[in-house]
Amino acid sequence: MTRQPGERGSVSEIAAKTAVESHEVEQAPLVVIETLATGAPESIFRRRLRKFRRIKRGYYSFVLITVAYVI
Repeated sequence: MTRQPGERGSVSEIAAKTAVESHEVEQAPLVVIETLATGAPESIFRRRLRKFRRIKRGYYSFVLITVAYVI
């Protein structure tokens, strides 16, 4: 089944495309700023770690569980 040029896709296709586009738009300024400031883009690990630290409840829960495990 082929789609015509003006025909819209299913809701899940539109949602997936929108999610990917919004993620790309969200990440693009960070990469540009980092590249301009340092000359090299930040590693994916550092970006993920920085994003994880922004989620305070998850970060503090992780720290608390890690400390309890060590003790």
